[in-house]
Amino acid sequence: MISLASPGSSLFIICIFIICSDSVVLSDYYNHRCDYNVNYTDNGVFKTNLDTAQAALIEATKANNSGFYTASEGEGSDKVHALVYCRDDMQPDICRICVKDSMNKLKDSCQTKKACIWYDECVLRYSNAFIFGKVETTPLVVRPNQLNVSDMEQFN
Repeated sequence: MISLASPGSSLFIICIFIICSDSVVLSDYYNHRCDYNVNYTDNGVFKTNLDTAQAALIEATKANNSGFYTASEGEGSDKVHALVYCRDDMQPDICRICVKDSMNKLKDSCQTKKACIWYDECVLRYSNAFIFGKVETTPLVVRPNQLNVSDMEQFN
């Protein structure tokens, strides 16, 4: 049995747990969109491919610091194409956390074969259709700036 000598010891143990925990959410969630036309099941092939694509994206953030990562896993209608881009000023570890958080949130919220999520730190999309190199203007999310601009001339 572990006995703690003081309240400070408890605080120390809590801090160690938070620092070492993989589940600390640092990403600033904004919005997500799900295409409910085609769903997947928890025990299906698409879900397995989605999990593999998530792992590949996380590994890619460890391999280089480009901030833009893609992954494709599977075949046919169960093939997953996923991409994520992180803000240029984000450190790789923050990008990695954002990839993990965003994919987990989409898997919890959507269970569809096409979805997109926006965080302050990154944007992640996945689909069972090929999405690389294609411009899509929907879904559209507008995020207004909540701050005041004191010098409007700097934007001219």
